[in-house]
Parts: sequence; C-alpha cells; structure tokens
Amino acid sequence: MRVISPGCHSPAELAAWVKLLNGQSDSPHHLRRTMMLDACRLLTVVLVGAPAEPAFTPDDHRALDRMMPLIGSVVMLREKVDAAQARWQALAETLDRLTVGVVLANPQGGVLVMNQSAEEILQSALQRGDGKDEDAASLVRRLMDRGPAGAGQGRVAAGGPATLALPRDTSLPVTVLLAPVTGGARGQPAEGPFTALFLCDPERSLAGHEDSLRVVFGLTRLEAKIVVNLVNGLSPEECAQQLRISVHTIRAYLKQIFSKTGTHRQANLIRLVLASFGGLRAQRADPHATSSDGQAIPPGGAGFPASPRLEGLAPAAR
Repeated sequence: MRVISPGCHSPAELAAWVKLLNGQSDSPHHLRRTMMLDACRLLTVVLVGAPAEPAFTPDDHRALDRMMPLIGSVVMLREKVDAAQARWQALAETLDRLTVGVVLANPQGGVLVMNQSAEEILQSALQRGDGKDEDAASLVRRLMDRGPAGAGQGRVAAGGPATLALPRDTSLPVTVLLAPVTGGARGQPAEGPFTALFLCDPERSLAGHEDSLRVVFGLTRLEAKIVVNLVNGLSPEECAQQLRISVHTIRAYLKQIFSKTGTHRQANLIRLVLASFGGLRAQRADPHATSSDGQAIPPGGAGFPASPRLEGLAPAAR
C-alpha cells in the first residue's frame, strides 16, 4: 500500500491515473486498486498472492472495492495522528526552552505536562524543603490543595488564579501561580477544568546568555560577562573580584554598556536584560551565528539545543 503524489491535477487527469495504475493488475495473483485520496494524491493498494495459492476471485475483487474507502480513511487518520504528534513534540520543545516552570494538571491532581524547568525547580524544592519523602507529582497535588479553595476536582476554577510561595529551608521560596484552564471546544471542558502551575525560582541564574547579549546589544565578551554577573546579583565590587579587574575598570565598562543598551542606570540595565532573556533558557548556539562584532559564537550560548529534550512531556494517558 502506498500513497502516490503525481501533483495537483484535474479530476479527469486523476481518473486517468487511476485507470492506468489499475490496468497494471494483469496477473490472477495480483489484486490492485487505486483511489483518489485527495485532490492531489492517489492511494494504491496491491495484494500479492503466492503462485501456489488459488488466484483471486471476483468476490475478492468486490471485497477490496468495499474496503478501499475504509483504507483511505485509515490512511488519512494516520496522517492526522502523525501531524498531531509532531505538533505535540514541537510544543514540548518550546516549553523546555522556558526558564519558568510549567505544569498542567487534571482535576484530580495528576500531572499531564511538566517542562524541564518545572522538573528542576520541584526537585530543588524537594531536596531543600519539608517534602523530602515526596516526588514531583505529589508536590504538585499539595500545591493545588493549598489554593484558596483547593484545586482538587476543579475548584480552582471557582476560586480563580492564586499565588503561592513554596518554601525551601536554605534558600528563597519558589513563587507558584495557579491558574484555571478550561480546555475543550468553545470553552466547554473536555476533561477539565485543568490547572496550570507556573513556577518561578528567584535563584535561577542567567548564566549562559553572554553570547545572546553580544548578538542583541553588540557587547564585547567581557562586557557581556559583567552584565550577567550584575543581573545575577553581584555588586560592581564583587564583579571586579570575580573577573580579576579593578572596580574602576568595571565602572568604565558600565558606561560603555549603558551607551550600547540605551540605559542610564544599573537598575534599568537589569530590567532590560531580564525582560529580554529572563524567560528563556540558555541553549546551544547556532554554529554559524555571529555577534555584532563579527566574531563566531561558540556552542553553549544563544540559540536552541541540537537535541531537544522531549521525554518530560507526554500526552495524558486515557
């Protein structure tokens, strides 16, 4: 069985193709049928019997004629399933490029979707919090139950979005936003309402975006390192110590950075960088990418990963 794409033709031309292909079945041990799958493609089904077996009978021909529309429907359905899987994988890859953790849970608290950042943030909370005996899925259910009216059985939809703090014993808490997601066509719940959880970890570093800063703002390699250190909370003095240069040199570079980024204060610079890159994970660079100064950008900076992580996302089991 195969799908032939002779190109977009008129119905008469496609009918001629059907006759031509069906006319090739001149052996009693070959049973061939061709049908128009859509406006541009033909579906050909060939049954081949062994020479020692009885030849195909007229009943076999009639049975295949009756089955052809069903076979065509199965082929079209398989193509739709393949397209849906490709879109799902693209969605998984997209979510894994965010620094914000994203979790989608059903009304019973079962995790349907969890991106890479959510997995890492929840594991950090489990290792440094009061739920060391839990796993990520049970922690999600506990967060849902802490909503205004609880999120179990869809109650978060009645209570509306909620903001929670997920404490950790040795670091700043994780900010968690719970929001109802109805799903279904035209606002009608299909299996929901679902609950979307967005997790923000204030301790997640901007490291790895140096090359992105060089591309977008035309910074030099050292200027980009200074900006990343400042955004990650270092003072100019601490930045100078880490980079092994003087504070005077740091302040001189800051003037250049302000000029290139159109900012005037350190606070404005940090706000600009966070707004530009704060929601994206640092990924492997395009091997052909160059910064504004014409230098090649090595792997490990801006761009997207060569091998996107998809195993953290899977369609919900039914």
